[in-house]
Amino acid sequence: MRIWVIDDQEEIRDGVASVIQQRVVGAQVTGVFALGQDALAAAAGSNAFDVALIDLGLPDMAGTDLIRRLRAGNQDAAIIAFTVRFDDEALFSALRAGASGYLTKDAPTEDIVHAVHTAASGAAPFSPHIGRRVAASFWSSPSEPKATPPVVLTPRERQILDLLCTGASYRDVGTALGITLGTVQTHVKNLYGKLGVCTKIEAMRWTLETSATPR
Repeated sequence: MRIWVIDDQEEIRDGVASVIQQRVVGAQVTGVFALGQDALAAAAGSNAFDVALIDLGLPDMAGTDLIRRLRAGNQDAAIIAFTVRFDDEALFSALRAGASGYLTKDAPTEDIVHAVHTAASGAAPFSPHIGRRVAASFWSSPSEPKATPPVVLTPRERQILDLLCTGASYRDVGTALGITLGTVQTHVKNLYGKLGVCTKIEAMRWTLETSATPR
């Protein structure tokens, strides 16, 4: 598992890299960058990564721009916004740009380790208070009427989508709702079909971009 850490603050950058190298089994920190342009140059040189933690407040470019450009060249990688910001504008801008998760810098070491594992497994890691806000945004009323027909979800599908938005894995969803993994997978397949997406992140992004309210 190849990890990149991109942050202009040396103490944070090196500290996070050290924690990941020492505590995430199978991880190798292959890229540590202070500037977004340095990360882009490395990516252009065919230096791939599996998980990247990216500060949104880089000095040479917006973190969301870096996320978008790295995502364009590596659709399969997990990208985690790692920032001091926790406002809605920063959160949803990062997700729209292609972030797989969102972690605030006040997160305990254990949360950073868990986030890397979670992202590498294909789930979406969030700081707890961030995950709740993402989930809540799915059920807020749209500010403008939409021309497209509303997406109609069953109560169970809404429960599952809510949990997926907090970063829960399929197994976590099954445990929380008391249903089997196979049943979760069936509901998710139906849910994704209604939204016209293929992954959890696409489902989140679809809702954020359309401001649609599943019913």
